[in-house]
Amino acid sequence: MAMTWQVLLQRLDEQRQQLEKFDQVETRILATLDFHAFFATLLAQIEGVFGIPLVWCVLRQDSTPQQLLAELPPPEGSAWAQRLVLADSCLLDQLLPPAAAVVLADRGLERYRPLLPAGVPLPGSLALAPIRLDGVLVGLLALADNDPARFAPDLDPQLLDRLALKISLCLSNVTAHERLRQQARRDPLTGLLNRRALDMALEQEFQRASRYHTVLTLVFVDLNDFKQVNDRYGHSCGDALLQWVAQVLRDCSRQTDYVGRYAGDEFLLLLPQTSRSQAYGLMQRAEARLRQQPLRLAGTELAVSFSFGLADGPSPAIATAADLVRLADADQYRCKQAYHGRAPLPSADQGPSLCM
Repeated sequence: MAMTWQVLLQRLDEQRQQLEKFDQVETRILATLDFHAFFATLLAQIEGVFGIPLVWCVLRQDSTPQQLLAELPPPEGSAWAQRLVLADSCLLDQLLPPAAAVVLADRGLERYRPLLPAGVPLPGSLALAPIRLDGVLVGLLALADNDPARFAPDLDPQLLDRLALKISLCLSNVTAHERLRQQARRDPLTGLLNRRALDMALEQEFQRASRYHTVLTLVFVDLNDFKQVNDRYGHSCGDALLQWVAQVLRDCSRQTDYVGRYAGDEFLLLLPQTSRSQAYGLMQRAEARLRQQPLRLAGTELAVSFSFGLADGPSPAIATAADLVRLADADQYRCKQAYHGRAPLPSADQGPSLCM
């Protein structure tokens, strides 16, 4: 009887220690209000507090957190980003049905290989805990160990299930904050980045380009004769035209590019690691799209053209982000003058850049 009581006390003490660890993790991740801090803190805490060799997260590609995360600038110097795996929705549903609980596995791990971070070999055992947002499966917390017994199927998954629930609640909180933050970064008419967000991104990317000696190209776009559209067809048609141009610029850009409405009928494209000639080609594609697919409203075709200027840096002439905007704007102004004067168009390596 004494031995049984001693074992019981030992188990209660172990449970107490586990609950303290859960509380520590929960307290840390509850203090985060953005995705980058959330994932960095979550992975570091679980790895350190529970002594698990490999911890990573899997996100469903079409989930709200993944879509919001894709809108953010890539984290700089963050190891956690290498431990965030995007999974196809069909694959995720096959491996872990939407209503499934925690998965513990020490055999047949080959089927889970697509969920492993790049370059990570198959472990001895792994655990997959579902992360849900408003009841919908949006991802997984994944834990792995070379020891096959660490996450054997006969273990009790109750604590891990509880941890996944806490993570889901915290992720819901962070997602709500990120949604509000990103709404504040967006132009309400076009859905593009607003000027404040563009200025912040420009400073960040210019510093990154300076630090790593990469090229950063800025495109300053201004629509031609936009006032005439408003005067002739009304502001509702003008708004629709701005939305169409915004969509075309977004479609022609990469996911890593920044596209925003700077003011009125002016747009900026911030293109990291992109040469001047590559930016020129992007704008040629946008011009072709607008020319081939004019906006149609109430049976009327609204043709639109634009002038734009390019500036790339950092360089001796472009020492700050403000220099980049100033020179791109000046280049665009020269282009606009050429448009009104019907002057010959320069090449991609000359200024002004192009008048379309």
